[in-house]
Amino acid sequence: MNGPPFSVSSDEIQSLFGNKFEIQILEQNNLDIHNYQKFWKRGLKSNFIEYLLLLSPKADN
Repeated sequence: MNGPPFSVSSDEIQSLFGNKFEIQILEQNNLDIHNYQKFWKRGLKSNFIEYLLLLSPKADN
């Protein structure tokens, strides 16, 4: 399915923000695609995972 929502890998998050931020997963939700008919109708046919992340600035070394 063309986004949004856009799939972003943990590697991409790490490469974009990992140098300056500590990345912590605060919440992870497995979402049933059948509860999101608008995405089903747009072509997404599998469940997806939603993450809530906390990015905290790294202390200067």
